[in-house]
Amino acid sequence: MIKERTEQINLHQIMLNKQIKINTTENSQLNIEIQERKSKVDKLIKR
Repeated sequence: MIKERTEQINLHQIMLNKQIKINTTENSQLNIEIQERKSKVDKLIKR
């Protein structure tokens, strides 16, 4: 019983760690996109 629960917890932890990695990657991509958009806006303002 305890062994099964430990395995469930380990699996859940693995899933959460994968989700953290996915979210971190997505966040990085969105930050890059934001910087690109800010740059475009700045260029338009400076015209």
